[in-house]
Amino acid sequence: MAQAGRKGDQAHCPADSHGCPACPHDVIGPAVEGSPDVKINGREALRVGDRGAHGACCGPNQWQAVGGAPGVFINGQRAHRVGDDVAHCGGDGALETGSANVLIGDLAGGVAVAVAHDQTMDIDYTDAMGRAIGRAVVHIVCPHKKWPDQEFSGEVTLTGLCKDAAVLVLKPLQRFTTD
Repeated sequence: MAQAGRKGDQAHCPADSHGCPACPHDVIGPAVEGSPDVKINGREALRVGDRGAHGACCGPNQWQAVGGAPGVFINGQRAHRVGDDVAHCGGDGALETGSANVLIGDLAGGVAVAVAHDQTMDIDYTDAMGRAIGRAVVHIVCPHKKWPDQEFSGEVTLTGLCKDAAVLVLKPLQRFTTD
C-alpha cells in the first residue's frame, strides 16, 4: 500500500529536459489540482489526470499524474499515490510525498483479497459443577462478513471463522431484583 496523494504533495523528476538532452533539470513541485469533493487530511485527493507545477525549468513548468491505483477510484479517476508515475513537461518522475496515515492499495478491478475463513473454535460454557449453562448467545464480529447470532446451551463448535474474528458469549440475566 502507498500513501495517498493530495493537492500540495510533491512530485519529482530527476531529468526534465524539454527535448534538449544537454539541458536536463532536476525538478520538484506540488500538485495544484485535486478532487473538488474528496478530501484526505483536509486536502483535495489527487487523481490520475490532475496537474502539478514545478520551478527551475525552461519549459511550461508543469506535470500530470499518469499512474494510479488500479482498483481505487475517486470521481471516476484512479487514485494517485506516492511512487505512482507523473509526466513532467520534459521527462518522467513520480509522486514523492503523500498522506502519512491514509494508504491506498493495489487491488485491481474491484477484486478483494480473499481472507481464509478456516478457523474453528470450540466453546464449552458450563458452571463450576460442569452443568451446561443454557440460552447463551454467541455473537461473532468479523471484518469480512456478517454472522447471525447463534443461541446455544453448554457446548458449541464455531466453524468458518477468520483469524481476525472476535467471538463474544452473551448470557441474559436469569434473575434480577431491585430495591
